[in-house]
Amino acid sequence: MEKDYYILVNGKKVEVSEEVYKAYWQLTNRENYLKRLDAKYNVLPFSSFGDYEYDILDKLADKSIDIEKVVETRELLKLLELALSELNGEEYALISDLYFKELSIRMLAEKKQIPPSSLAYLRDKILKKLRNFFEQ
Repeated sequence: MEKDYYILVNGKKVEVSEEVYKAYWQLTNRENYLKRLDAKYNVLPFSSFGDYEYDILDKLADKSIDIEKVVETRELLKLLELALSELNGEEYALISDLYFKELSIRMLAEKKQIPPSSLAYLRDKILKKLRNFFEQ
C-alpha cells in the first residue's frame, strides 16, 4: 500500500510525490530552525531597521563598551609614549624594567649591583619628571 503525500499550497491540499514532500518539509524545518535561532540571539533582518518601531542606533550600539573611556585611555597612552620618549636611555631602561618587565627594585638592584635605596631614589626622580610632563 502506497502512502499519499500532501502539502498546503495557497490554503489548498495538493497531492505530491514522496520526494517533493520530503524536500518541502526539509526546507520548512530549516526555515523554522533559523527563525528560532534569530529569536534566541535577537537577530533582526536589515529590512526591519526602516520601521519606526526599531531604532537602528539602539540595536547597533554596544552598551558594554564605554567609548569615551576607550578614547581617553588611548590618548593617555599616546601621551605616556611621548613622555617616555623624553627620558634618556638609562632612565627609560629603569622604568621599562620596573613597570613593563615587572622586575622588583630588589631584583633590579642586585642585577645592577647598586643599593635598592639608590634605585628607589632614581625611580622616584624619574616618576617626578614624568609627573611634571603630564602636568604641563
